[in-house]
Amino acid sequence: MSDVLTILATVVGLGWNVVFIVFAWRSDGRLDQRLLSICAIAWLAAGVHDAFVFTRLLDSNMYYSTLSENVSVIAVAVVLAWNFVHNLRRIEGFNVELVGKVEAARQELADTLQRQHELDVVRARQGERLGLAHDLHDGLSGALVSNILRLEHAPESMTPAATLAAFKELRDDLHLIIDTSAGYESGRNSLAELLVPLRFRMTRLLEGHDIACAWNLHGLEQVFLVTSASLDVLRVLQEALVNVLKHARARTVVVELGATDGMLSLDVTDDGVGFVPSPEQPTSGTGLRSLRARALRLKADLAIESRAGETRLRLRMPLVP
Repeated sequence: MSDVLTILATVVGLGWNVVFIVFAWRSDGRLDQRLLSICAIAWLAAGVHDAFVFTRLLDSNMYYSTLSENVSVIAVAVVLAWNFVHNLRRIEGFNVELVGKVEAARQELADTLQRQHELDVVRARQGERLGLAHDLHDGLSGALVSNILRLEHAPESMTPAATLAAFKELRDDLHLIIDTSAGYESGRNSLAELLVPLRFRMTRLLEGHDIACAWNLHGLEQVFLVTSASLDVLRVLQEALVNVLKHARARTVVVELGATDGMLSLDVTDDGVGFVPSPEQPTSGTGLRSLRARALRLKADLAIESRAGETRLRLRMPLVP
């Protein structure tokens, strides 16, 4: 029985060797596998010889399987060492390639960030220019229009003192634009304090054209905004009053400005002729675009309602703590 098992095990071992040799010598076989297959052939020959000796088909007492197994072990060790060195070199090459790709990606990212920075600078400059254009339109333009109207309707009122006051008004308005453009956002003055000179100038200007101006203010002493936001609020108010002066032919204008429940609300209402939007008289001029742009920067809701005898501008802005 033991002889049968031995023969069976030998046949199985020889069969697996034949299968390995066949696969190793395929067209796409690897070199290390072919080298091992040579050892397998030697072991196969030794196995066949020993099987013949074991079954007495060959008259000999020499067995070569042990010697061939030692040679096979040495061959496997050599192949494993060769594969280890080969894989180590591949890993080193992969690391070098990975470092190169990482460096290329880093450089590409740096270039992208540089281009993004340049685009941000361009956008910032364009935004500053647009803001300056709006400030010039809403501030200096309003003051110039008011003085031009005075010269057209009552040139005798432009005494040297009045002319000097007009130039001072333009100077103060220019200072406010320059301070905001320089980026001073300390927010040290409340909205009530910042409103004082504008209220004084616009009241005097409106009353000089026989337009009564009433001011209802509340809660502004505790409203501290960055300078740019304060300027936007004041410019919206100024533009609304200049529009009343230029277009409304009103007799009365009421300004309501206050802070309640975390909201800043502004209402400017006049009793003028009003207007009806039409293709011939569009309402999307520079002044209205400027108002909308400022409302967008303030994250505020802006609405204008008009009919004969009443026009109202409404601004609602959340106050962020």
